Amino acid sequence: MSRTSKREAREMAPEQGSGQQRPFYRNKKFQNIGLWVLIGIFYLVLAVFFTWPLASNLSSSIIGQSDFTDGPFFLWNLWWVKEAIFSLKNPFFTDFVYFPAHVNLTMHTLTLTSGLLSLPIQEWLGLVKSLNMILFFSMVATGLGMVALMKYLTGNRFIGMVSGVVFGFSPYLFSHLQAGHFNLTMLWLIPLTVLFFYKILREKKIYNPIVFAILVALQSYLDLQVAVFNIFILVILLVGYGVLEAKNTFSRHTLLRLVLALALYLGLFALPYYLLIKGFWSGSMASEIYNNGDLKIIFGLNPLSPYFANENLKLTLRLIGSYRENVISLGFAAMALSILAFIAVKRNLKEKIIYLIMAIAGVVLAMGPYIQFDQKVIYGFHLPFFYLAKLPFFDAGIVPTRFIVIAYFAIAVLAGLTFFDLWVFTKRKKLLWLGVILMVLATALVSFEYYCGQMKTDSLSVSPIFEEIKNMPGDFTVLPAISTARDGYYQTVHQKKVVSGYLGRRVHDYYEAQYANEPGLRRLASDRLDPMQEDDLNRDKVIAALLKYKVKYVYIDKTNHKTDVVEHFRNYIGSTIELHAYREDKGVLVFEVN
Repeated sequence: MSRTSKREAREMAPEQGSGQQRPFYRNKKFQNIGLWVLIGIFYLVLAVFFTWPLASNLSSSIIGQSDFTDGPFFLWNLWWVKEAIFSLKNPFFTDFVYFPAHVNLTMHTLTLTSGLLSLPIQEWLGLVKSLNMILFFSMVATGLGMVALMKYLTGNRFIGMVSGVVFGFSPYLFSHLQAGHFNLTMLWLIPLTVLFFYKILREKKIYNPIVFAILVALQSYLDLQVAVFNIFILVILLVGYGVLEAKNTFSRHTLLRLVLALALYLGLFALPYYLLIKGFWSGSMASEIYNNGDLKIIFGLNPLSPYFANENLKLTLRLIGSYRENVISLGFAAMALSILAFIAVKRNLKEKIIYLIMAIAGVVLAMGPYIQFDQKVIYGFHLPFFYLAKLPFFDAGIVPTRFIVIAYFAIAVLAGLTFFDLWVFTKRKKLLWLGVILMVLATALVSFEYYCGQMKTDSLSVSPIFEEIKNMPGDFTVLPAISTARDGYYQTVHQKKVVSGYLGRRVHDYYEAQYANEPGLRRLASDRLDPMQEDDLNRDKVIAALLKYKVKYVYIDKTNHKTDVVEHFRNYIGSTIELHAYREDKGVLVFEVN
C-alpha cells in the first residue's frame, strides 16, 4: 500500500481506543463549508465598514442624501411586489399610483428579484431593514460569486478574494448607493451567470444551461440595465472563446446547450417582458444622452476618497449627473494587478486576452459618444456608444458611464489571474507565505483606494398621521404635493391610492401628464414649481378637479422640502384653495378636501 493510501486509510479508521469516528470538524465537506462561511464573513465585515454608519441604523435609515436620493421608492418596490404576489396580481401593473391610471411598471426600476427575495423577511424585519439586508446580501454574494468563478477558472478559491473586492466594492457602487440607485448596485448575479456560462462550454451536464438561463432571467428582472452589462460580458466571452477555441465552443453538443439556454431565457424573460412593455413603449420615451465618461476620472484617483485631495471630485460635480454618474475610477491598484497578469503570459493566456479586450470594451463604452479628458471633448470622432444610443431600447436614455461595470468585472478577473500566477510561483519556490502576505496587502490596498468614506444616510421617520389615514374608511385617494421618492415609502404606511406618484423618471413623466389640464391638480401633483395659470387660482375649479380624482387628503412632506417651498404650498393650499388644515406635526402638514 502506498504512503498516500495508508494515510487515507488511517484517516478513515476510528480513533484508537475510543471506538469513535474522527471528529466532524475534520470532515473535508465541513471544512469546505467552513471556509466559504469565513470568506462570506470577510465580505460582510467589509460591507459593514464601507457602508458605515448604516449598520448602526438598519431599521430606520437607508443610504442616501435625503434631498438627493431615489432610495425610498425601492422600499415601495419591495412593498408593491409583496402586495401584488399575495393578492395574486401581476406585479408589473399597479393602480396604487397615478390614479386613475393602470400603470405599466416595465420601464420603472421595479427590482422584482429583490422583491421576491424580501418576501420571507418583510413581515419579520420590516421594509427598511429588509432593503438593507438585501444590500448587504448583494455585496457579500458578489464577493462570493467572484471567488467561486476564480476557483472554477484556476482551482484556487483564495486568489478570488481580491477579485471580490475589485468588483463588489468599487467607487461606482458607492456613488450609486449615495444617489439611491439601488438597482444599479445589485451585481451579485453577474459572476454566477459567467460561472455557469463556463460550465455550459466545458461540461456536458444538462442542468447547466437551465441554471444559466434562470440566473440571467433573474438578473433581467432585477434590473434591465445591469442585465445589459451582463449580456455584453457574456457576448464578449462567447466571441472570444469562439475565436480562440472554435472547435470546442462550436461543437454540436455545446451549441445545443447554448441554444437550450437561449430558448429558456426567451421563455422566462425576453418574450414575456416584450409583451408587457409593448403597449407602453413609444418614441416619446426616448431621450438623447450627451454626457461622457471623463478619462481623467476613469484613470485617476477615486473622487469620493476621503484621503486623496485631488481635482477629480470638483470635475465630477461639474459633469452631467454630478458624482452620482461620474465616480467611475478603476483605481491604480486594481489596474496594476490586472496588468501584472500579462507577466506570466503562458498561464491562462486565452482568458487574459479575452478579459483584456473586455476591460477595454467597458472603458470605451463608458466614455460615451465622444472622447473627453478634463471636460475637454473631441467632437470630431464618434465612439461606439454614439451609434449604440441610436438603437431601439438604448435610445431610451441609458447613461454611458454605467458601462464601467464591464471594465470592473474584467479587471477583477485579471487581478485574480495575477494572484494565481503568484500563488503557483511562490508555492513552487516554497514561499507560499509570501504569496499570502502579498495577497493580503493587495486586497488592503484596493480597499483603501476604493473606500469612499462614511456614507450619508437618510432617516425615514414616519408621521403617525399616516397611520390615522390608513385606518380611515371609504374609497378615497391621497395627494402628496410636490411628490418625491420618500412619498413612495409613506404610501407603504397609509396604503391608500395616490394621485401623482414617484416612480422611475420616464414612468413619472408619462403618467403625470394626465393631470396637465386639471386646474390646481397639475401644480400640486408636479414635483416642479411651474408658473401659476389663471384657473389654478379658481377655488371651485381646483376643488372640482380634486373631487374628480377622489382626493380626500393633500399633504406636504416638511422633512424633504426647503422651508420656502413648504410655505409657498401651505399658502396656496390653505389660503388660495382654502382647504381645511387637518393635522400637522414636525414631519408633515395635511389638508382635508371638504
